[in-house]
Amino acid sequence: MRKYLLLFFSIFSVLFSQQVSAGNTSDSTGLRSAFLRGKTEGSLRSFYMQTINHQQLRDYYALGTAIALRYETSSFKGFQLKIGGSYSYNLLSNDLTLADPISRTSSRYEVGLFDLDNPKTRTDLARLEELNLRYQLGSWSLTWGMQKVQTPFLNAQDGRLRPNFADGVWLRYGKAERIQVEAAWLYRMAPRSTTQWYTTGRSFGIYPSGLNIHGKPSAYRYAVKTDGLLLLAVKGNASRRLRWQLWDYYVPNVFHILLGQADYRTRKAAGKNYGFGAQLTRQDAVGDGGNADSSKAYIETGSGTWILSGKAGILRDQWQVWINYTRIAAESRFLLPREWGRDPFYTFLPRERNEGLGDVHALMAQWNYGKEQATNRFFVAAGYYLLPDANDAALNKYGMPSYVQVNLEYRRHFSGTFEGLDLQALVVHKFNQGELFGKEAYRFNKTDMSNLNLVLTYSF
Repeated sequence: MRKYLLLFFSIFSVLFSQQVSAGNTSDSTGLRSAFLRGKTEGSLRSFYMQTINHQQLRDYYALGTAIALRYETSSFKGFQLKIGGSYSYNLLSNDLTLADPISRTSSRYEVGLFDLDNPKTRTDLARLEELNLRYQLGSWSLTWGMQKVQTPFLNAQDGRLRPNFADGVWLRYGKAERIQVEAAWLYRMAPRSTTQWYTTGRSFGIYPSGLNIHGKPSAYRYAVKTDGLLLLAVKGNASRRLRWQLWDYYVPNVFHILLGQADYRTRKAAGKNYGFGAQLTRQDAVGDGGNADSSKAYIETGSGTWILSGKAGILRDQWQVWINYTRIAAESRFLLPREWGRDPFYTFLPRERNEGLGDVHALMAQWNYGKEQATNRFFVAAGYYLLPDANDAALNKYGMPSYVQVNLEYRRHFSGTFEGLDLQALVVHKFNQGELFGKEAYRFNKTDMSNLNLVLTYSF
């Protein structure tokens, strides 16, 4: 991987030097001009994270930094080339692989800043992230290669040093104010917290994989048999206040997910308006669930479940208050590779998710202050998550007890001398609300713990 990133930085240096002298060319329509008139972007991110566990249980901390660079040509007969990569460092941490002697598990959050496949590696954390060719014709665009992704179930989940990327073909049609159609076939993934690219099947199980429905350790890592991910989407605006979207995710021989969502805002009156949202999701196993050997399958053959999520809120110029609810049916566990992204349900809060669970009731209240581009923004959220018993593996893949979660977040966007600099401070605490059955493994890194985050990102 290092040789590819070295190549990327070499190309970047050459292209940057060419851009400086771009004014020397008189041909503004040729291929050379497309390279000379391209744009270069980059970012520097420093991320400090600390987890404080219950009483004598082990704590973890880490400070990491990452530099990312990206170059994109200007359009040449509708074509654009993009290349980008990153390099990350573990500047400071305790031993993230050292297991807690009581629960016998190790760091859950901090290790994700670096490389889960090689958690002891501190410096050789390079990754080629983007290398794609895009063709634009009117309202149509086709992108082939390594690219950023942002959809409800396949997304960047950019809560560490570097986000997710995917490799494949992505077709888009339409404009934001009208109906938009998307179709994609993706055959490789580069999950966050890794430095490698994996085929779709091999991307299952890179993160901790919990238990199967029989209560034994899941054995699907490197065992899921599938060719890729087929994604279809239709989005549109029924009016200026009503937006809707339909998403279809089909993973041959593994599972199928269908999501429908509608979001509505009333007319503004007396300085405020109201917002409402509804989601309905259906998941079903496909084929043999990933492997003919049921002990190595990702999802149980014939299983399926429904998820309903809704929200209602009051919106003013500077602040919003939302009440959100999610219900995962008790048919079976809702399963989504955590390597691909976080769930889109309205009750999601950073540092926990309800994937791997069935029979869930989640209720969350949220207060947001500050518009999207404001200098200062504040977020306060609290949620109650009623889950099946932690020892009920059939409906609780990761042994997670019921909990209350509180998030306090501050974001600052700098201007003037420090234009391009963003600060994020996030404090999370989770209070245990479920039976532990005498096992601290059900508590460790899950409940009765705090997670502290301080992030500085400079974009240029």
